[in-house]
Amino acid sequence: MELKKSVVKSVLKKDMFNELYKFEVSMEDGTTGMMYKKSENPFIKIGDEVVFGVNAKGTIKIIPKGSENKPFTPNTAFKPKDENRDDIIMIQTMLKSSAEYHGRRQASKPSDVMDTAQIWYEFCKSVVSGKSEVKPVVIEKTPVTNNPF
Repeated sequence: MELKKSVVKSVLKKDMFNELYKFEVSMEDGTTGMMYKKSENPFIKIGDEVVFGVNAKGTIKIIPKGSENKPFTPNTAFKPKDENRDDIIMIQTMLKSSAEYHGRRQASKPSDVMDTAQIWYEFCKSVVSGKSEVKPVVIEKTPVTNNPF
């Protein structure tokens, strides 16, 4: 969306759209479009110089003063670190699988769930790192001599 700067020529309140108030806005540079607000106050008036953008549908978005030169960057404060992501997923998977496995056994104790999950996790890590001696099982297909069909 390209930003423009102009003076507000008119602001006309229109009907509602869902829970939003609609305003038809005209600018001195000839731009016209709809603006949507949660309140009946459009927060602009005739004669105000504003920075705004218009999307492909003709919706006008007023940029607050002082924000027009700030690039938008999403908040990354709560973004999880990816360095241990695969390990975390593998641990969760092994715990869940172990709990399901031991949940069907009468003699299992809670400590068995953790022990089994740890063994499976270490096995999976060795396979991923290539340190495992495990070879894939190859099942030979027996040719069918008497076709039943």
